[in-house]
Amino acid sequence: MDERHRNKGLLGKLREAMEQAVNPAPPEATRPPRRPGPSGGLPGDGFNPSATARAPATGELGASRETEHVARQEPSDAQLSPRRLAMARDYASGLRRIPQMEDPAFMYKVVSDERAYQTRLLFERRKALERATGDPARAERLRAQIAEGQQTIKMLFQVLKQITGRCGATGGTDFLSDQP
Repeated sequence: MDERHRNKGLLGKLREAMEQAVNPAPPEATRPPRRPGPSGGLPGDGFNPSATARAPATGELGASRETEHVARQEPSDAQLSPRRLAMARDYASGLRRIPQMEDPAFMYKVVSDERAYQTRLLFERRKALERATGDPARAERLRAQIAEGQQTIKMLFQVLKQITGRCGATGGTDFLSDQP
């Protein structure tokens, strides 16, 4: 080793730091080496021999392909409602058509979602009834739909009580009506 490097004191280290500040090394010399990514390595670096055979991570510019999560549409509450009502009726009658119906948490979610949807429908129909003052036929249809919706909500509440009830307990109070 060079004598000058071995006996480098504080002043020697300071002088070396000043020289590096005035004449910096090229950026490539100070850059740390690249580490392999999550796929196991860079193409052709020896870490992952199949890395060169992988497809590119992004598509070509201008490609108009839709991704799966964008193309897949979730069904609306109106589309799911008949299925959820059928599941609630089956559960109330003791019929379990699919294994998931044995799980109380699953059924609680299904029934409570349907109850929330039916409640929204009921309020929308009541508002429509208030606006339908000039059409008696439409008002009568809305009244029938409101009565049917109230019965559906009561049935769903009874199913919720059946799901949450334990050893003969009710699982809650009776249906609370918004009517005085």
